[in-house]
Amino acid sequence: MISFEQAVRLGPNDSYNWGNLADSLRQIPSRQKEAEEAYRKAIQLANEQLAINPNNPDQRGSLALYLAKAGDKKASLTEISRALNLGPQNVNIVFNAAQVYEIAGDHALAIRRLEDALSRGYPADEARRIPEFAGLRENPIVKKLLSRYDPQN
Repeated sequence: MISFEQAVRLGPNDSYNWGNLADSLRQIPSRQKEAEEAYRKAIQLANEQLAINPNNPDQRGSLALYLAKAGDKKASLTEISRALNLGPQNVNIVFNAAQVYEIAGDHALAIRRLEDALSRGYPADEARRIPEFAGLRENPIVKKLLSRYDPQN
């Protein structure tokens, strides 16, 4: 947590720093309000960057995830669609899409995107750690997927 706070102090105009801070704050029940504020700041900064370069698929993918985590499912689905159109082969965007769809409640599409990301080399251990996939990891299909792409676990 401290390193994310330091990153924000060193790079206060970096949406990724704010998004990382928000993700860490979100894990602490007593700091939910701060997490919401950090997501709002990440969203604002991502939008500012997209005003300069609207065709940045990574920024759009991150914005989609910030929006989903902040509770704006409709906007997050719009943004992840744009990101996927701009960078359909980008494994990070595909993995972000899996998270966005899971948060939005489309478990089937989340599983398809997760499988796509894993098949492109996204680390299965990362999928095991993502809080957004907590319920999804109990799905037998996902368990099989994770073991297929990370057989040591």
